[in-house]
Amino acid sequence: MRITKVQFIGVLAFILFSFNAIAQQVASGKYYVKGKSASCRGGGQTHTADFLPYLNGGTVVKIGHNEYLIDAPDVNVDTFYYKLVNELRIPFISKVITKGIYMAAEKSRLVVKIKDESFESCLTSACSDINLHRIVKSPLLKNTYFVERYIDYLSENKETTTDWKQLLTYDFVEYAEPDILFTPVVPSTQSNDPLYYRQWAITNTGSPQQFNGTPNADMRVEGAWTISGGSPDVHIGIMDSGVDTLHPDLMPNLLPGYDANSDSIDTKGYPTPNFDEDGHGTCCAGICAAAMNNAEGIAGVAPFCKIVPIRMFYYLNFGGQVIPLSSSVDAANGISWAWQNGVDVLSNSWGVPDSLIPFLGDPQVVVDAGLEAIANGRNGKGMLMLYSSGNDNSTTVLLPARYPEVISVNATSMCDERKSPQSCDNETWWGGNYGDSLDVSAPGVKIATTDMLGANGFGNGSYYYTFNGTSAACPNAAGVMALILSMNRNLTYTQARYILENTADRTGGYNYSANKASGSWSFELGYGRVNAYQAVVAAQSTVGLTNSSPKDFTAFVTYDYDGTPYLNVDASQTTAINVALYDITGRHIDNLYSASAKGISNMPVNIYASGMYLLRVNVNGSSYGIKVIKK
Repeated sequence: MRITKVQFIGVLAFILFSFNAIAQQVASGKYYVKGKSASCRGGGQTHTADFLPYLNGGTVVKIGHNEYLIDAPDVNVDTFYYKLVNELRIPFISKVITKGIYMAAEKSRLVVKIKDESFESCLTSACSDINLHRIVKSPLLKNTYFVERYIDYLSENKETTTDWKQLLTYDFVEYAEPDILFTPVVPSTQSNDPLYYRQWAITNTGSPQQFNGTPNADMRVEGAWTISGGSPDVHIGIMDSGVDTLHPDLMPNLLPGYDANSDSIDTKGYPTPNFDEDGHGTCCAGICAAAMNNAEGIAGVAPFCKIVPIRMFYYLNFGGQVIPLSSSVDAANGISWAWQNGVDVLSNSWGVPDSLIPFLGDPQVVVDAGLEAIANGRNGKGMLMLYSSGNDNSTTVLLPARYPEVISVNATSMCDERKSPQSCDNETWWGGNYGDSLDVSAPGVKIATTDMLGANGFGNGSYYYTFNGTSAACPNAAGVMALILSMNRNLTYTQARYILENTADRTGGYNYSANKASGSWSFELGYGRVNAYQAVVAAQSTVGLTNSSPKDFTAFVTYDYDGTPYLNVDASQTTAINVALYDITGRHIDNLYSASAKGISNMPVNIYASGMYLLRVNVNGSSYGIKVIKK
């Protein structure tokens, strides 16, 4: 999330609505319109110019393939609607809902998930019965289909559309919901790299060039680099406005990207360079993984990891305001493509403002995509997803960051405080969101990073010196997560998350007396400001919990009457056997056995503190994990 003095808080407006229920939120004269295709009744295809005679000085913006946003405040709503439907033969219109600067609308496309593909013919039949058409299977979302709905022609009732909710009555349908158009106004804002001296998040000297912060109030990244600067096998997805794939400080680390946005342009992850705000994703990418020691600009937190650009939204000028645009399907497609194409860490610098929560419905298509990424990403170990907490200076973390399955990131100042209007950076117009759902914090104010080349982006050159907001904090934390996975590719989602949270510095003088899953916790900074060095050290000494399937031995644990565990191993032939004990997070405790033998019979497992542990049994290079309980 990037913040300017005109506070522009990030939003992902997934809004499920009816015209009557929230009519007071309808923007005057703003519409989403699905144009007519050549195959529609009446023939011909709708073009932008076709709308102009009906607008009375209003504007129309093409936003995708045969999709438009119309701003026509000076026309009669009922007359305008009737003429578009019955004279232009427009197949679908929905009114735009607004709350302050945020807006959203239902699209003509429905999202339908069935229990499995064997019910596809049933779905086709059900859609035909209620006049739904153009059923298309999603290429990325499991058992999910897209269906078009239309307004009934020649009807004077502007609410007469296909009754798609009948689909919910079928047992084989898991859910059905509209695709929601939304404005995710994003919340943002040692090496030979010439701008490295400005990067206080990596090493804070307290210099004037670093805004006179507190020395060592940083993420201890230089210490982490003495162990690892990241692995090119670890891929960081930047799900944002796109990344400038021609930037010399990013090109060494760039992998092919993906355009998740449903507009008609496929940019392969490159931004649409029309507005300053299009540089947002490029700024986030540089923080994560700009190249190091290339005599160019800055160094990212994980400078040897790879960057995968995912363009989820883009900017346009509508109603005199520059806004980003996306949809719930775009967000779900971005998440699903990421884990299916080798992304290990997904950095998301956007969120939903609480002002819209009364009108929100959790779009199941996005929830499903996230849960599937955690369950199946990284070959079953889980893709790590980090989100900005928001810039409202509020005690409520934004959605999706406050979902318990993802990692929410707040911003710290260069004095190791929660970024607030009173923090030492003197940016009095914003503060990071905090509270019960917060996980960790990371530097998020006046961060030097890459920008789009030339006149595009926030600055006038290739770099931007004061990128800020939880939009900056999120990729800082994502970079640390990439370093964790670089040290140990076998870590599960739960283990990697625990390491990030447990090793964070409990800084700022806040009350960390609360205890949560990953240790002591505070209301202001969560588990604290992330510490890259401690995280890398912990990852180095942690074993993955994912078991390989042993083919040539068996291993099991038995318990006696007082609960003492005993290990048994049958290797069928004499071979090297090693046994080590770990706690349940994967931290090494002791080596219990190492010898060449045919097996182990009733070896007591000596554990002194009660709890759950892991035995890692390695027989001739094949390992197996067994959970052990000490009462």
